[in-house]
Amino acid sequence: MKIEDFMLPCPIKKIFGVECFGCGTQRAIVMVFEGRFTEAFHMFPAVYTLLLFLQLLFSIL
Repeated sequence: MKIEDFMLPCPIKKIFGVECFGCGTQRAIVMVFEGRFTEAFHMFPAVYTLLLFLQLLFSIL
């Protein structure tokens, strides 16, 4: 089994057939953890900002 088998589908893409602003987020995060940093940035340019925000959020809690 691949990690992609466990990813949540985008409801906007599923209903309307177009990618939303957040499409590619899950795949980009997986790419970061796999060490594919350039590909992750191309998939979802805000991935590093999102990861820094999540780290800050969890460090406060």
